[in-house]
Amino acid sequence: MSDEVITNNEEHDKSARPEHGFAKAAGWVVAAACFLGIGWLAGSMYTGKKIMAAMAARQAGGNPMAAMMNAPGLVKAEPVSYAVVNPPWTYIGRVEPIRDVALRAEVAGMVRGVHFQEGAVVKAGDLLFTIDAEPYEARVAARNAEVAQAESALNRAELLLARLEAADSRAVSQLDIDNARGEAAQWRAGVLQAKAGLSLAEIDLRNTKITAPIDGRTGRAAATTGDYVAPAMGTLVRIVQTDPIRVAFSVTDKDYVEARENIADERLQDTLRARVQLPTGTIPEMTGERDFEDNVMSAGTASVGVRVRFSNEHGLLVPGGYVTVLVDLAKPEPVLAVPKKALKWDTEGAFVMLVGEESKAEQRRVVTGAEADGLVAIREGLNEGDRVVVEGLLNARPGRVLKIAGEEDE
Repeated sequence: MSDEVITNNEEHDKSARPEHGFAKAAGWVVAAACFLGIGWLAGSMYTGKKIMAAMAARQAGGNPMAAMMNAPGLVKAEPVSYAVVNPPWTYIGRVEPIRDVALRAEVAGMVRGVHFQEGAVVKAGDLLFTIDAEPYEARVAARNAEVAQAESALNRAELLLARLEAADSRAVSQLDIDNARGEAAQWRAGVLQAKAGLSLAEIDLRNTKITAPIDGRTGRAAATTGDYVAPAMGTLVRIVQTDPIRVAFSVTDKDYVEARENIADERLQDTLRARVQLPTGTIPEMTGERDFEDNVMSAGTASVGVRVRFSNEHGLLVPGGYVTVLVDLAKPEPVLAVPKKALKWDTEGAFVMLVGEESKAEQRRVVTGAEADGLVAIREGLNEGDRVVVEGLLNARPGRVLKIAGEEDE
């Protein structure tokens, strides 16, 4: 029984193998057909897109680039408005003290004291040096004695003259009276001479104390305590006034004459403003006051020297230093202005691109004026409120519809 079953199973397996191979082949055929169908469908879709693109291009004139160019151009625009455009004239200026004093010894002698710190700010009348005064005190005492001696002699001469003049003319000769008068006059002159000598001695005594004649900053001291000084020695210390201080610069003949033509002399201070820019680039909050101008024009440089006075409370302006002088209008009037980046130039001059009617780009010729702080004054060609293109100028072709950045979502 079992042998028969086994034999039947083997026969069944042998008969089933040809049927399994056929099914496998059929499966491959079906799969290939599916792939071919998917490929045909994808090709049809791609072909459809090409046809649609071609139709769109045809509607745009047959040129795909033209369709892109006719699309709205994205730009950024700003309205034309009034602003202050006040560019300064710039000059190189040199800082100089208004008063500069070099102190010398007026008398000879040993320095007994130095009463200031080098580089310190001193006031007029401050004691700076003391020179040995003993010899000069003795000289004053001697001159006082000479004055007293002359005054005593004068007193005797005047008493004698008075007696002679009061005596009987028969007892005194005219010659005696004349001699008495001459002697009295001589002693009067002697008193004056003695007093003059006393004054000189007192001056020398006062000069043993050297004081500051002006307010200012001291420099290096050329003598210390114990040094012997004399008038021939030279400068003991230099004092320069630092507040206020002056800045000197040269103005070209063109700038100077132009200012004179347009501004009356008495209005220069109120019309023009002078400031300084330090070597660090800082512009302090201080305005200069007109001091004076040279009375001749330099033949070599065709310029005139100008001095402007500045307050220097913080010591930012150092005598002998260089600064940039900025001269502009003190009260400038606002003018129509546009950002400099909005301007373009060609062979005919300057122009801007406007956002015109129906948001179309429009070219407008303009006449420009002064330029400062990224703005350019417009003298002719624009009105307040006109919208000029400031970014995306390549997209602002005349006549092209513009899309304003920041407005597309409104």
